[in-house]
Amino acid sequence: MKIFKKILFFLPFFLAYLPLVSSQNFYRISCDFSIKVKKNDGTAQLTMGKVYYDCNFRKLVYVLSFPQKEIWINTSEQLIKIAQGKAPVKQSVPSILEFTVFQLAMNGQLSDYGLKNSSFTVEEVEKEDNQIITTWKLPTKYSKKFGKIMTSVKDRQLYGIVFLDTKGSVISKQFFDNYILISGLSFPTEIIQISYIVDDKGTKENYQLTNFKNVIVNEKSNENYYNYTIP
Repeated sequence: MKIFKKILFFLPFFLAYLPLVSSQNFYRISCDFSIKVKKNDGTAQLTMGKVYYDCNFRKLVYVLSFPQKEIWINTSEQLIKIAQGKAPVKQSVPSILEFTVFQLAMNGQLSDYGLKNSSFTVEEVEKEDNQIITTWKLPTKYSKKFGKIMTSVKDRQLYGIVFLDTKGSVISKQFFDNYILISGLSFPTEIIQISYIVDDKGTKENYQLTNFKNVIVNEKSNENYYNYTIP
């Protein structure tokens, strides 16, 4: 289940600089998800289930149905894994809640990946075909540790994001596609993520495809999942 951590998407190094902005219209979202992972060693894995998120409760709850039944709860401080018949496993993790596709979409910040309201500033904007590509950078005091980020917007929707290291090499890419409109909320139902690992044998790729369906916003039921009781 180590690969399931990637369901939470790559934790960008600038997360600490992004504030939480409450939405006036959208506060919770749920959907079915599937994660298909192909690792650089040729192995593959499929994870399926349902996800619940309420920005007021600040709990991201994954109810896994495959490859095994399990519940994962991500809070602002912990990742709790609950399997039937076993004691909960808790581990400290950096907060990612403000930076998930769920929070950003409900806040209306997905188009710039939340960077406009962070410590990142725009370095360059260029137009390429039907896309607006923006390069973002951190203040000089952080630039020796954290690289730049490039976002691509197409039809006013986030299409791609590229994370660079301090030398300008690509660390990972994400592509957002198949947007749907649910009660006025624009949400991508497909996310492709490619991460790059460099070793003495060269550069290797890990590939992840995430699909969402049956998206529901501001649901009035399933309180036990949105505000899941942590053992």
